[in-house]
Amino acid sequence: MKINIGPRDKFELSRALPSDGSGGRRIVKARYEALKVYPYFVLCRKVRGGYRECFGWHQLREARRV
Repeated sequence: MKINIGPRDKFELSRALPSDGSGGRRIVKARYEALKVYPYFVLCRKVRGGYRECFGWHQLREARRV
């Protein structure tokens, strides 16, 4: 099942960072913009940092549109 995301769409993803030894995990939210859609993944650009990253469809199911 594919998600309906096209180029120039913006979305927010939550990620859990590994523990730093103090016990708990830290949840970080980041905004991304889809640049190009491929059959099995989407090439995205982080809105704040500007670097590019790829996400698979299973990761994009958790995304929240902005």
